[in-house]
Amino acid sequence: MNKIKLKIISLIKKINYFNYNYNILNKSIISDNEYDFLYNKLEILSKKYPNLIKNYYINNINNNLHLTSNSHKHILKMISIKSTYSIKKIYKFEENIIKKNNIKIKEYCCELKLDGIAINIIYKNNNLYKILTRGNGEYGEDITKNKFFIKNIPDKIVFLNYKSPSLVEIRGELCISNYNFDFINKIIKEKYNKIFVNKRHAVSGIIRNKIKNKIYYKLLNFIAHGIGYCFFLNKSLNKFKKHNNLLNYINKLGFETVERKICKTIKESIKYINFIEDNYKFNKYKYLIDGVILKINSIKLQNILGNSSKYPNWSIAYKFNSTYKETILTDVTFNITKNGNFIPIGKIKSINISGINIKKIFLHNIKKIKSLDLMIGDYILIYLSGNLIPTIKNVIKDKRNNEIKNIFYPKNCLSCNYKLSLYKDILKCNNFFCKSKIKYKISHFFSKKCIYIKYLNKKNICELIDDNFVKNIIDIFKLDLNILNKYIKNNKKVNSIYKTINGKVNINIKNFLYALNIENIGEKTLSIICNNIKKYEELFTLNNIYIKDLNKNQLKNINIFFSKIKNINFIKEITQKYINIIF
Repeated sequence: MNKIKLKIISLIKKINYFNYNYNILNKSIISDNEYDFLYNKLEILSKKYPNLIKNYYINNINNNLHLTSNSHKHILKMISIKSTYSIKKIYKFEENIIKKNNIKIKEYCCELKLDGIAINIIYKNNNLYKILTRGNGEYGEDITKNKFFIKNIPDKIVFLNYKSPSLVEIRGELCISNYNFDFINKIIKEKYNKIFVNKRHAVSGIIRNKIKNKIYYKLLNFIAHGIGYCFFLNKSLNKFKKHNNLLNYINKLGFETVERKICKTIKESIKYINFIEDNYKFNKYKYLIDGVILKINSIKLQNILGNSSKYPNWSIAYKFNSTYKETILTDVTFNITKNGNFIPIGKIKSINISGINIKKIFLHNIKKIKSLDLMIGDYILIYLSGNLIPTIKNVIKDKRNNEIKNIFYPKNCLSCNYKLSLYKDILKCNNFFCKSKIKYKISHFFSKKCIYIKYLNKKNICELIDDNFVKNIIDIFKLDLNILNKYIKNNKKVNSIYKTINGKVNINIKNFLYALNIENIGEKTLSIICNNIKKYEELFTLNNIYIKDLNKNQLKNINIFFSKIKNINFIKEITQKYINIIF
């Protein structure tokens, strides 16, 4: 339990750090996908161990954020909208609402999800009072003095058909148009020899500019998507009946409102999502968007469903993977893995997506290349899958010319010249003595997650293999001081390595099994296996093991590995002479 508690605390520290940079400093230092992965991990732990943590840690994440001295409290808390990258989860969102509440959803207001900075504008007696960033949801940074940089925030608003409230919060996103982004980058490149890497950084940099630099004058736009606190509206909000009517009213107050569409069903909403995503690939919108937000249009239903401590229960955001950019495939090379697999790598003309420079892309296997009908010299469309992994969407065949070339697939291993075989659309070198495979296998065996020997690195191992001092894993333990001194120019490091390899290395069972490099068996699977073996002798019965949590292929790979006499002999030799396994 202590390990779990420490894991939770570690996750919270990371999330707090990313939240502070994103919400307080308006800096994106981690992709949305990576952040969502960490947060989901924390939520899973909270559900799995409710008695241990009682949700205390999750509920206090944003409360612990330190704000600037220039902070001001929101009248009504600004909460986030739950997001997903999965269309299935959009369907699930509606299913859960209907199942739990026994209600019928008649329509959705589907809004473009703008990728800017969330702000809250407070009007007092019809006059502009404060402009605040979202901050931690309770307090935001006061940026009122920098209204100079924003084009379309009225100094005064006049309420139509209603008595003017003493206080009202208008909420939305602060953005920069694609035109203005290109325009300002051109100017600051010439003037200061620097540029904003992406539009969110541009908004953050401009709105925080302490000197009212005229080059940034009215470059930003505010796009409203809702109301926070408003005395008369919060008491008689049902008069509007629909969320879209409320947005139309905000528009009449003098604000630009978010582009949206009313959809009668969840299927129609998903059609709209697909339509927007298709256009988004080609940057067809005035502002940068990164998804579509679905909101139940009925204000009465919104009130019935209410909010959790983190999200409104009547809304969900579908997030796109990333911006699509065009580039050229200039070459295809092959990387050799520790199992002898030849993985094709596409070299491309350098592009930047969301601040990330991309020069190469994994092509996975021959089947993938053929399905894309890919050729060297092709114009291709690239995006970041899950905002993380560079991926080819498609080949732009209309731009093909006479200079394109077929991709060359090697027939022999680039390392040992052994004839390659084709297995499941992957080229493979089956030569047991292939130097590239030996380098990968031995380097993997002595890596940090396996049998880690301090100061012995991959470069040293590869040099020792090239010069024939090391031909297998056991040879590492037989190295003498003279050989080590030849490759490592540091007496302290040499003595440390020599001392380690001449004593028995203590290692836990999971690390040892991971070091064995069993095909398609990762750390998660190894954790399951380790829970089923309690002593050394049981290692040699793994050829007949059955574990219900493992699939057929995993069991097959384990059985094959532990059925081979050479593998059993290796385990016996290394554990008797050099390694002590801890169970």
